[in-house]
Amino acid sequence: MITLKFGGTSMANARRILASSEIIINRAKEDRVSVIVSAVAGVSNNLQSAIDATTTGISGVNYVTDLRNTHNEICLELQSKLPGFDAEKVMAKLEPNFVELEKLLAGCVSFGECPDTVHCRIMGMGELLSSPIMESVLLVKMQSIIFLDFRKFIFTS
Repeated sequence: MITLKFGGTSMANARRILASSEIIINRAKEDRVSVIVSAVAGVSNNLQSAIDATTTGISGVNYVTDLRNTHNEICLELQSKLPGFDAEKVMAKLEPNFVELEKLLAGCVSFGECPDTVHCRIMGMGELLSSPIMESVLLVKMQSIIFLDFRKFIFTS
């Protein structure tokens, strides 16, 4: 088995996501693969900026709106390039993450701080948003996949 890891620039837009999916598919013809995808390019920086802003009392709503728009644009572009990709369905799958993020950021505003546990949850949102996009691309391309939520398998202290 081989593990393929795709960074933020590989997930930056529909074209790069489609190219990454082809690498996955081609490698899967040779061996079993596991795949890790990073947050979309720039998303981790935006999440950190949201944390920094909300701990000074600035609302996180605009940050969440920007993240939602970024992912929606990618999904719409994928829909235009990949027959069978349903942008609305993928965005509906992502929506609970946006709702959770907004609540976490509101807590940071209320308390004027971001505890380490909350910081980790917020910073992990980027991968939680990009993974279902790649999952959907691979499913549309008729790949057999098992999606594993990293939060159930990776623990640190």
